[in-house]
Amino acid sequence: MVGDYPASLITDQTLVDETTITPSIFDSSGGSFNVGQWDGLFSNSTTVDLNTAFPRAATSGRVGYAVSYVVNTVPQQIQAQVQIVTNNAIRVYVDGALVAQNDQRGGTSAFITLKPAGAGSKPVKVLIKLLQRANDPQFSFTAQFRDQLGNLLTDVSRELVFTLGPNGGV
Repeated sequence: MVGDYPASLITDQTLVDETTITPSIFDSSGGSFNVGQWDGLFSNSTTVDLNTAFPRAATSGRVGYAVSYVVNTVPQQIQAQVQIVTNNAIRVYVDGALVAQNDQRGGTSAFITLKPAGAGSKPVKVLIKLLQRANDPQFSFTAQFRDQLGNLLTDVSRELVFTLGPNGGV
């Protein structure tokens, strides 16, 4: 994740080019968090709480980003639905393409295609842009991946691996 960029609308531009960036952990990004570097947020909770990572008031509004690279570990293609719940405005980009947006609150869903594991398969980049408006007390989201039949994809089912860089890592 990276962030704490000033913004009042989810469409506001920041130093991060949402369509072309391919960050890895510790890459430089600007912003006030972690000396302007992308970093991991590790928690036992299912909620990604950016208020914890960026502990200051939202002032007139601010944006934070979360990114992960999703790897399919099975020999079959997976059509996955990413269900994101949040009380903030949100945008979701998959491999640089804007695939979902909600300017209000409540979250959104995005669909991604994960090629079968094996030669030529590459991770799919999922980038989440979250806006905390001046009057939003929360700056957080949860995300769940489900297959085309609605089955939850978890660490128990082991179809997916999430990394912090396009070539692997943590």
